[in-house]
Amino acid sequence: MKLKINFSAAQWSFRTAMLATVFADAKAQQSDFENDFDDHVDKFFLGRAGRLSKEQCAYFEAVNRSLKLSDPSFDIQNEKLPAIVWLRLAFRVWLMHGGVSNECLASYEKWRADAIRRNQLILVAPKPLALQIKGGQVSGAAIKMRPDCYTLDLFLIAKNIEPPGLREPWRVVRVPFENYSQESEQVAPTVKSRAFQHAVGVARYEQAEKAIRKAAQNRLLGRKLSMAVDKRTNKYLYEGRREDLLADLKAKKCPVTAGKGNPPFKPQ
Repeated sequence: MKLKINFSAAQWSFRTAMLATVFADAKAQQSDFENDFDDHVDKFFLGRAGRLSKEQCAYFEAVNRSLKLSDPSFDIQNEKLPAIVWLRLAFRVWLMHGGVSNECLASYEKWRADAIRRNQLILVAPKPLALQIKGGQVSGAAIKMRPDCYTLDLFLIAKNIEPPGLREPWRVVRVPFENYSQESEQVAPTVKSRAFQHAVGVARYEQAEKAIRKAAQNRLLGRKLSMAVDKRTNKYLYEGRREDLLADLKAKKCPVTAGKGNPPFKPQ
């Protein structure tokens, strides 16, 4: 059974974090692993050997070392951190020491997929800024200029983040993808415009519409093209210019070239 993990949680203890990330596989596969883990934690701080395997001990010590390097005064047994900070720590440990937790990544992928389905971008920012972003008080352009606001991927793998330290109240916030980009253009209307059809030619218009819909549904252009039409404009949204879109479609074997009475598009 796959673990359901809430990576937006405001606070996780060390125990909760380790069982949800670094040791999620062991927890899922071993019915008594939680007892083994608790035993190891108790004995570790007494300088005695616990019941974890040699490999598990190595991961435990790597996490403890990373925490102490970040903040020597951090109390592992009593202090709590945002879930996304623990996930960053787990990613850093995996990057430096190898290995990964398939259970954790499966839950992480499901959590991210939910945002993608909703055409949302996941950001990580200190709590005061996150609340302003959530309340619509910060524009996409302003968000990009903030050194203390990160896209999820960058937050998880960046070597250093600002502000540094473990106790910063980082929060996860989701924003509509189109709001984050200053250069998002509305493209491929699903309700056809006669003026636009006349300008580009009916055949080319229909080909463009099909190509963009295919690219959106199959995520061929990644985050640059929204998966669903915008409810307000009834159009897909693309991060960039129309010329860039045509070039991207061409690169993905979805060129827009047909057009009765019109020369083919030739993106530069």
